[in-house]
Amino acid sequence: MLIVIIIISILLAFTIGISWDRIQMLKTKSVQEQFVYNYSSLFSRNLLTNYNNWKLYDYLLIQLPLWWKNITYSYKYFDDTEYLWADRVQWGKYEIKNLSFDGNQNDKTLSMVNIKFKPYILWCEVTSQDKTWETLNIDLLVNDEKLFCFQINSNYCRLEKRECDW
Repeated sequence: MLIVIIIISILLAFTIGISWDRIQMLKTKSVQEQFVYNYSSLFSRNLLTNYNNWKLYDYLLIQLPLWWKNITYSYKYFDDTEYLWADRVQWGKYEIKNLSFDGNQNDKTLSMVNIKFKPYILWCEVTSQDKTWETLNIDLLVNDEKLFCFQINSNYCRLEKRECDW
């Protein structure tokens, strides 16, 4: 009887270890998908309407700050008021580890990127430090362990996966 209990305990401990690793992997994948969903929903919403809370807006501004855990975005209204809030991420956390432009990985001094969308228009304006860029590369660290890399092209501002450079 003691041998059977020991064997069952060993199998149970092994199964719990595998299950815990699988749960951690799913949490990481969920955070990455939530980041993509948040950006994509803002992008899609802006293509379909130029109203927020029953009020007409001029443009949508998404801000991606380096080392921050939220996408910050605001609607700029025609009467010069601005409505600002931060999107929440569920099931863990992410950090934007690196922002680079036009494929240039050497400039790591940038700390904030603005993506400006006009309603009903596919293209956007990607700016940082008063410069306009064609391509934005985003390196996203999820749960302090897994790196996901994305790209936004100003001609068609969808968030696209790309291979990580490092």
